[in-house]
Amino acid sequence: MNTRLPPTIDKDYGDDTALDFAWLRKRAVELVQQYSGNSWTDYNLHDPGVTILEMLCFALTDLAYRTSMPVADLLTTEKDGINYTTNSFITREKILVTEPVSVSDYRRWIIDQVNEVDNIWFEPIVSPYTKHFARGRYRVIVQLYDKWQRGGGRVEEKFAESQQIIERVKALLAEARNIGEEFEEFIVMQPERITVCAEIMLNKKAIPEDTLAQIYYRLENALNPPVLFSTEKEMQSAGYTVEEIYAGPLLDHGIVPESELRRMRTTADPAELIKAISGMEDVLHIRRLEVAGPDGNYIIYPLQLQKYHYPLLVFKPHEPDIKLYYDEQPLAVNGPVFESLLMRLREGMQRQFVADMHDKKTNEAWQGEWRNTEAYTSLQHYFPAIYRLGHEQVQEHDAPEQKARVKQLKAYLMLFEQTIAGYLSQLSHLSELYSYETTQERTYFHQPLYQVPGVSDIIKAYTDNDKQSWEQFVADADNAYAATLRRIAETDDVYRKRKKRSLEHMLSRFNIVPDPYPVMLYNQYYGGRGKTERTDTEIRWKAQLLQHARVINNYRIRAENYLDWGVDEVSYGFSYNMRLLLYLQQRGTYRATAVLEKGAGETGRPHTPQPAFYRTWETGEEQPIAVWVDENMPVDSGFYLHRVPVSFLRSGIDTSRFRVLQHPVYHTEYIVAMPAKQQEEWQAVSRHSTQAGAVLALRVLADKLRAWNVSAEGFHLVEHILLAPLHGNNVYRYEFYDEHEQLLLRQRNWVAWQEREEAIDALLKLERDMRVKPALSDDEEDAKNRKWVQRVLETNHVFLARSREHAPAEVHSWEGMTDDMRRILPGKLRYALQAYRRRRTNFYPRFSYRVQRSPGVVIKEEFYNAMVTVVFPAWPARFQDKGFREFAEALFTYNLPAHIQPVFLWLNAGPMKQFEQLHGAWREALKNGREAIAHGHADRLISFLLDKHDYGLL
Repeated sequence: MNTRLPPTIDKDYGDDTALDFAWLRKRAVELVQQYSGNSWTDYNLHDPGVTILEMLCFALTDLAYRTSMPVADLLTTEKDGINYTTNSFITREKILVTEPVSVSDYRRWIIDQVNEVDNIWFEPIVSPYTKHFARGRYRVIVQLYDKWQRGGGRVEEKFAESQQIIERVKALLAEARNIGEEFEEFIVMQPERITVCAEIMLNKKAIPEDTLAQIYYRLENALNPPVLFSTEKEMQSAGYTVEEIYAGPLLDHGIVPESELRRMRTTADPAELIKAISGMEDVLHIRRLEVAGPDGNYIIYPLQLQKYHYPLLVFKPHEPDIKLYYDEQPLAVNGPVFESLLMRLREGMQRQFVADMHDKKTNEAWQGEWRNTEAYTSLQHYFPAIYRLGHEQVQEHDAPEQKARVKQLKAYLMLFEQTIAGYLSQLSHLSELYSYETTQERTYFHQPLYQVPGVSDIIKAYTDNDKQSWEQFVADADNAYAATLRRIAETDDVYRKRKKRSLEHMLSRFNIVPDPYPVMLYNQYYGGRGKTERTDTEIRWKAQLLQHARVINNYRIRAENYLDWGVDEVSYGFSYNMRLLLYLQQRGTYRATAVLEKGAGETGRPHTPQPAFYRTWETGEEQPIAVWVDENMPVDSGFYLHRVPVSFLRSGIDTSRFRVLQHPVYHTEYIVAMPAKQQEEWQAVSRHSTQAGAVLALRVLADKLRAWNVSAEGFHLVEHILLAPLHGNNVYRYEFYDEHEQLLLRQRNWVAWQEREEAIDALLKLERDMRVKPALSDDEEDAKNRKWVQRVLETNHVFLARSREHAPAEVHSWEGMTDDMRRILPGKLRYALQAYRRRRTNFYPRFSYRVQRSPGVVIKEEFYNAMVTVVFPAWPARFQDKGFREFAEALFTYNLPAHIQPVFLWLNAGPMKQFEQLHGAWREALKNGREAIAHGHADRLISFLLDKHDYGLL
């Protein structure tokens, strides 16, 4: 079978023939022979053509030698060395890391940033009974340092300090939060005091105080293992790869491997404690070890800890509960000495931060040596003296024919030398070629041949110039010779193509392949008048993407920090990436309608229009032009745009849609007219004293409209998870549907989230408890059903029965049921619950979760589940383009996390103003705390969103 291997780059380059002078000469002669045929047969050493050929081959070996220099040397400049920033050389500890993504990443981040936090855990708030609940919310459990817990002070002071620490944790998590996640509940773990009673046999050499300190120290670490930081070398020695070492956030104090992030302890197991100290050198045997909780009852089996409590080992230093023995004899322990040794051990292991965690050789290995590769020595210096090309130039007494032949040869050789010198310049400017800087605006580099012997007699730009000396000509960087080199080396079009390819190559290193479609539309709608720039918008855009490549990758799914709402600072994250990729100028706090309010103030004048209808003749027109003109419109005082549609923001930037006409009444003045609503009619929007003033004003208006369009471009991203009410609010309940999608049961009252989960669990337990396998009589069956229904109703439930007309009716008691209901409903509900237990799918029968937004207003909880709404203004010129809208929606969908479902709204000015008022009020309340005020604003914002889109929930 013929199998094709994938294309690869062969690393075996073979011999470098470019450095082999003999091979180059042989190959060159072969090519000359093929080219010349029979017209030239003498290829001996004395032949001038062969000599020139050898000089060029020699020059090629020099080029090959300089090209083969280490890349670090080629990128090194004389003054600054290697520019890691502009060349986008990002060290591994910056490019391989990401912002916190997983729960483990969050744990590392907080432990690293908050010294008072000993450990932290995140519990996802999930429901096992349905998949349609508000996912992404976490309960945060924080364990503070034992030292902080052991410290003295009043209970009120310690509580206040713990709340300050929690606020710092909240702020850090709000900053690092990902889209679709929220950290709602914060719990500070409380210490559960335990004691250890043991009898331990030691060897003869053991020092009782030191050994006892080591024992207690090991027991403390076994009960509360510290999170240790490691260096890169330690991680590599342990077998971790570079990718594994730098997976996750970049920490300030070291690297935390996954093995250090242990689960929350729920028991204190004597077996683990025995294992922790049995390996000590001075310990011979552990005769007995027991643990006791706050009640003081010692046990040898695992001690169950209270929920959200951690074990705190307590003892009296002067009367320790651990007894030491040697040869069956008890050993006395000096209490103060033992306590001092134990304190020293604790301080020695107190969060050993690693100050210098990264290998310094990473940067040192890339500090190249500047080789001055651009320096060029003319090959004419190496020709035999008889050629009179080098220092042995022609003399004044030489014949004119001799002088002419030397000049001709020099000019001929300079054609080759200019190419060679240009190659060296290109090699020397390698760092500028692969850079996001666009100040030099060139990708082909060159250098003049001022050092060639006798070049002043060859360069025509100098010989034809009698106004400058040679020194002045060389010092003039814009002389005709240098200008011609720049002009022929690279046209504007060639520069743009090559610079874009260079930027695309560098972007591909970071797996960024941007689509220039939004930039193309930006130029189409907002491009300036006149000649195209050498460095166009697309180049600047791609350079900006490259400059932010690390930010784009590291902050790919980071959400906006709602605690910083209203701060006009650049916030990196998903929204920032979308603005870059869509080429939006939106920065900081954004309000789309602000530009409309500003525009209304600049164009709407305190003048009541009184237009009259006129017909005016223009030169070259066969028919008169119908135009509405207000004779009282002030002269040279701006534009008067009354009740123009929003589409004017798009049409107004095209000056060809306007006309500058002679005023139909005041013939020395001119008006600017735009198409009126009626076809073939125009409307005057400004009046000017001169035609030039009218044309200039029209251009100013178009520029203003472009600026307003650009300022209005942006978006608001609403995360539905942030709109959800708190879990502790009594706004949750469930409904249970049978296999026919008919509602059977629901909770009577609205309860907290956890109470709802407990109610479902109790309902399923009731169903299990009421199973009776033996056949029952009718009376027994009726009694069983009555008992079961009463127990269900007692657990805050309401039956939903359907009459023949299929109208659901609530049933609150057994007595309120008809005979048909008593006979059918209990069995139907049990059957549906059993079917649910067997299937556990999203299909019926199933539980459906509801949330009461406000009294009488109910919504499905899945509205808050993994969903975002992206709100765009519909009026900017580019945003009115159907292709751009489709592109923007596809870009958001592609870059959002796969489980997040986006909904897109394109709002006109009126609805957008209403949305921004609601959204701003909600964000401001959210910033100050998600309490009743924030919930009220969230409810109004939800009502607005549901009015614009049904979200498939209603």
